[in-house]
Amino acid sequence: MDVKRIVTYPFEGDGPTHMLIGSVLSLLSVLVVPVVFVVGYYYEVLHDTITGGTEPPEFTTDNIKRLAVKGLGVTGVTLVYVSIWAGVVMVSLYIFQPTILGPPQANYDMQAFYAVVAVFFATPCVLSYPANASFISYAATDSITNAVSPTNIIDVMTSKQYLAVNTILLI
Repeated sequence: MDVKRIVTYPFEGDGPTHMLIGSVLSLLSVLVVPVVFVVGYYYEVLHDTITGGTEPPEFTTDNIKRLAVKGLGVTGVTLVYVSIWAGVVMVSLYIFQPTILGPPQANYDMQAFYAVVAVFFATPCVLSYPANASFISYAATDSITNAVSPTNIIDVMTSKQYLAVNTILLI
């Protein structure tokens, strides 16, 4: 892994201009529509990095359709993991519902509430590891099918580079 390349990549060519445009779009993402373009651009950056690009890709009106399509693809992959998270939270609420909504039972109510809150927050942390692997698989293969393929996800998750980068990010 070339750490120098990782650090200098955003500043190659017109990189700072692209970072500024992406930052402005990120700030305006409360409008929802620009989010698709920003996520599409992040896809392009990841794809370009994987394929050996030396400069960040251009953010122009010529490639706005491609950014939207790729952004929608990443959003689709994200929905898979959001659905898993929602399912886990719903199951935990179902399990603890009588305790949380029923009559008070000393400290057991609070313990059940804390368990649901822990599931609510812990599940996204756990799912972020395979979710990021899915994004990498999508960018590498340009296929949503491969992005959600368990074989591809496991291949990415078990690579030494992916493990090293995620370990650094956690620290």
